[in-house]
Amino acid sequence: MRYGLISLLTGVIAIPFAATATYAQSARVPGSGVVLQWLERLGFLDQPTQASTIASARSGRQMTEAGYFSINDGNMILLLLVVALLLSLAAIAFSFMAERKGEGTLNLAVGFMGGVLSLLLISPYWGLLTGAVGVVALMVLRQHRAELNT
Repeated sequence: MRYGLISLLTGVIAIPFAATATYAQSARVPGSGVVLQWLERLGFLDQPTQASTIASARSGRQMTEAGYFSINDGNMILLLLVVALLLSLAAIAFSFMAERKGEGTLNLAVGFMGGVLSLLLISPYWGLLTGAVGVVALMVLRQHRAELNT
């Protein structure tokens, strides 16, 4: 299995997810319903008709709180952040596995940097900390492998 190539792909895919999530979080207007409007334009949702609104008012239905799995802007941003975080951590983990296996450094380096860059977009502190610790760990792995070969 080529861990370096998997690291490269997951790291490159993590960056747009993290960039989209952080931009959406910074530009979001609470209560605007951008995700619902987008789903409506795609044809997945319909506006309620006047008759269904009157029928629901007569039947005594009331609005309830939004659940954890409801479709709204906050949950969509959270989903993007979680996917970006998982992809970036997977890219970093696959780069460690590729280094341990002794694969070429180009793919694993790009995958590692992609994972660190997406973490930097999500949280600069954790991104810098992960990058610094990861570089030291990769250097230790490389030094250990070099000592075993000599």
